[in-house]
Amino acid sequence: MKILLVEDDEATARLLADTLTADSYIVDVATDGQMGWELVERWEYDLLVLDIGLPRLDGLNLCRQIRAKNYRMPILLLTARDSNEEMILGLDSGADDYLTKPFDLSLLLARIRVQVRRGYSKPVSALLTRSLACGTLSLNGDSQQVIYNDREIELRRKEYQLLELLLRYPGRVFSRDGILDRLWTSEDSPTEGAVTNLIKDLRQRLKGVGIDPEIIETVYGSGYRLKKELPQPLADQTASEKPKEKTVEAIAQASEWFRRSLPKRIEQLAEIEREAREGTLTAVGQKVGKEEAHKLVGGLGTFGFVADAIAARQIETLLNEKFPLSSVQIEALSQHLSLLKESIQDLLAVPTNQLVTSDCKWQSDEVKITLLVLGSSVSEVADYQGFLQPWGIHVIHWDEPKQFQALIATITPDILLLDANSSAIDPFSFCRSLRQDLQWGDLPILVLSDRCDPPYLQQIFAAGADDFIMKPVIGPELVSRTISQVERSRSRSKVVQACSEIDPLTQLASRPSFDRQLSLLWSRLESLELPLVLMLVEIDGLSVGNREAKDRGLPQVARELGRHVDPRKDLLARYGEATFVLLFPETALDQAIKIADGIEQALARLALSTETGDRQSINIGITGTIPVPEKSVNALLTIAEQALQAARWRGGNTYCLYPF
Repeated sequence: MKILLVEDDEATARLLADTLTADSYIVDVATDGQMGWELVERWEYDLLVLDIGLPRLDGLNLCRQIRAKNYRMPILLLTARDSNEEMILGLDSGADDYLTKPFDLSLLLARIRVQVRRGYSKPVSALLTRSLACGTLSLNGDSQQVIYNDREIELRRKEYQLLELLLRYPGRVFSRDGILDRLWTSEDSPTEGAVTNLIKDLRQRLKGVGIDPEIIETVYGSGYRLKKELPQPLADQTASEKPKEKTVEAIAQASEWFRRSLPKRIEQLAEIEREAREGTLTAVGQKVGKEEAHKLVGGLGTFGFVADAIAARQIETLLNEKFPLSSVQIEALSQHLSLLKESIQDLLAVPTNQLVTSDCKWQSDEVKITLLVLGSSVSEVADYQGFLQPWGIHVIHWDEPKQFQALIATITPDILLLDANSSAIDPFSFCRSLRQDLQWGDLPILVLSDRCDPPYLQQIFAAGADDFIMKPVIGPELVSRTISQVERSRSRSKVVQACSEIDPLTQLASRPSFDRQLSLLWSRLESLELPLVLMLVEIDGLSVGNREAKDRGLPQVARELGRHVDPRKDLLARYGEATFVLLFPETALDQAIKIADGIEQALARLALSTETGDRQSINIGITGTIPVPEKSVNALLTIAEQALQAARWRGGNTYCLYPF
């Protein structure tokens, strides 16, 4: 897997690059946003890791530029700012996830694995896993072992990466240039001969354990591929939670380099402070000092020194003030710098092997997230508590699904952990039912299961799950996914304005609630490549009728329409004055026409009267599509409204279908 890391702080970039390289990723490093953009245009990457505060082109604008050009690789943002507004901006700019500095390196690796597994531009059936196999030849990405008939094959790093590439993309032909792009960084200067030699070396390694070396087939004039049709994804094996030896060594080397860079960095800030006192500090100098303090914030935070990072943040904030600094600001700058100098002296006295610790200093006993576990055993929940409690995640266990509604209203959880292996719960029906609940329909659902075959995953996500974890559960992954889902849910809540979820007259979902649920459903069906039908039903005459006629007639229409939807998966809402909207996921247009016929006949039997005493006119506009990135929710609604208008023009009491 090839990753582009865009980070302007050299110490942080070195630590992250060495850690990722030790975990068998190929890593390119860019030190500013413009350089990152040039690399994106030139090379193919599986994932981008971007700092927000970048020179030349900041991380948010880089995200927007990447998405505007329709590059679809996952983007993970790193930020030293923890405000909700910054996080929301990042997600709205096109990022798929974010981490707030400081963060644990194991959490970063877990988040990267999550994004790589999701395979941003691929359907669920192509989910990427960390374990791959071809018959009795298996590759485990967590332990970085290659096994054939219970015998481990010793491979060099590039040989391992080549085998992983070929296994991960079954049947795909890779040219020599394609392999160069995937397995070497932009700083290397290999020739096509390097690929030829690498293929030869890997074939020899495989032959040495009894595997036909021609399993790697030469497609003349094109490149190389695995001869057999494979692989079939295997379940992720439990990874050791202890860092690998290579990772530990990489961290130690980056830590020592960071330690040696600190005196020079502090001296640069001290020079800025002296110039400010003497009145010789220029606007450019103040900006340079602000950027240096910002890098120091990220570096100290990444290496786990949160208190020192906070002190550096104070300096960054002061230098970000309007030029020139006032005497009060200069005095505050001196005080913060003095405290930071003292702290750095203590830091320099810490042994190298303790500079980056496995204990997260920013973990807290404070309850920040309430997690409800449904279906797991008592012993499993005890394990989950051990993983989650240090992160301020309070775990509540419940094993009575029938009493779920009463319980959830009492504890108001932030996320639900649903064990699909429980014999007492049908995970598909449960998810669908919860998604139709007007109060709890947006509660993040994290599903646990010992199954990970693609058809099963498609069913889980189609039913309404937000994320999935393979059992047995790996602690860091459970922590990462729980926090990620809750943070995203809270970010969405900040964006959505407070509005009534239920229309008081019809007791259906309101228009704002419908708009929000449509966006969520669109995204889910886009990832699954499944169809969506949208139907607008208008009772012409009631829209201009008197208040009494509407108050009496519209609830009757709502009840009748409710008989034509499946509350476990479909959605019915009030769309306008006398207009209703129905959403039918996973439904073909020919099915929608049959539903429209039934609705038209049923509403005609109601024999509602308008203000003039005439019978009502029923107009129905229908559209449908398979959601894809090139289409939008707004366009879907526009086409449905055009179809409704066409039904009116035809004289009413009819429907019009406009495919999207």
